[in-house]
Amino acid sequence: MYKRVVVTGFGVVANTGFGNEAFYHSLSTGCVDVATTARWEEDDVDSTFFYPFPEVNFKECFTKLSPPFPLRYSKMAMFGCFVAMRDARVMSGEIPDHRIGLLLNTCFGANAAVEDYLEKLYTKGPSRVSPFGFTKTVPNAALGDVSRYFKLRGVSSLLMDENCVGYGFDLIRDHQADVVVCGGFDEIRDIVQLFYGKKGKLFKLPEGMEGLAGDFLQKALIDGKDKGKTIFGEASAFIVLEEYEHAVERKARIYTEIINYATVSDSAYNGLIFERSSLDCGAAMEYCLSKTDTLPRDIDLVVGSSGLPWQFHHYEKEALKDIWKDTCLHYTSIKSYVGETFGSSGQISLIAGLLMMQNGKVFGSKWPVLNVPRQLIVPESTIKDVSISQVLVNSVHSGSNNTSILMKSMS
Repeated sequence: MYKRVVVTGFGVVANTGFGNEAFYHSLSTGCVDVATTARWEEDDVDSTFFYPFPEVNFKECFTKLSPPFPLRYSKMAMFGCFVAMRDARVMSGEIPDHRIGLLLNTCFGANAAVEDYLEKLYTKGPSRVSPFGFTKTVPNAALGDVSRYFKLRGVSSLLMDENCVGYGFDLIRDHQADVVVCGGFDEIRDIVQLFYGKKGKLFKLPEGMEGLAGDFLQKALIDGKDKGKTIFGEASAFIVLEEYEHAVERKARIYTEIINYATVSDSAYNGLIFERSSLDCGAAMEYCLSKTDTLPRDIDLVVGSSGLPWQFHHYEKEALKDIWKDTCLHYTSIKSYVGETFGSSGQISLIAGLLMMQNGKVFGSKWPVLNVPRQLIVPESTIKDVSISQVLVNSVHSGSNNTSILMKSMS
């Protein structure tokens, strides 16, 4: 028989701050300001809207480590894992190490290390590059850094921008692990900003408007000038999945139950993460509902993958309208708070969904959305006292897939 899978912990480190309380407070109050950043080193990277990873003292969290410390890429993963495992109370060593697995998800990998290695190779020659430096360029360098520190010796893998929660769900249901820590993260480098900026896909801040960044962006959204553009951010988001009876036995706090998931390849994907097909988006949701014998009217909330209003209208709205024809449905997206965070986007939306379920709230999208079908409720600011028992969470990935995950309240 398949095992039941529940969530017993989560951890978020994002522009909202360090930890889960800061994340919840920011989303429930809407107190997140869009930012611009001067971190870019390349001259051709213009000033664009961005949601940066917070400055956190690595040594204060990881006192047992000594130099050389992991690269920023790995540090981001370690921060998110630290918060999640502490929240799930699985850091005490009471669970056999081989029964705790680790799955990581990233889109860009260790790109800072790759850049450094290639720059030395092409400017100074092969004799000046270090084999030790090469080991840091592989994406799963973070997998080694995280698993070694937290002593996670169970099933482990690194996925290149797919939703690792689905894989973790399968591992527990198939008796391969009792606990699986699923994390996503990505470091946004100059080259990413440069690529999307050259294509005209990023919001640029006009000269002389540095103090009015939020006002400018809001006006652009209202005027509909956002088509084809997006805003990036950095975040580390981790979820602790656990077999239900195992969680009960150790008296763990259970947030929600993961019922099932579905993944469908997107036929419209062409390398830009936010350009998608409404038909394939709808197919992922319908497939997930059919796998769980769930009717559309049973879903109280959909947490979407759209980053900005034009994306919602371009693909997700049409899919929702076709599936929820005669039933009212709450919809929101949190990407207006954290940006498009690539590797962590699936986990961070799932965490937002379980927080809304736990607290009976629907976080506002912060969008001035117009022309919404009558059956869809898309609040601009948070609404309270909403009964939420089943949530469907959508995510899109640079691996070309759409994923929908269904979770259910335990109360």
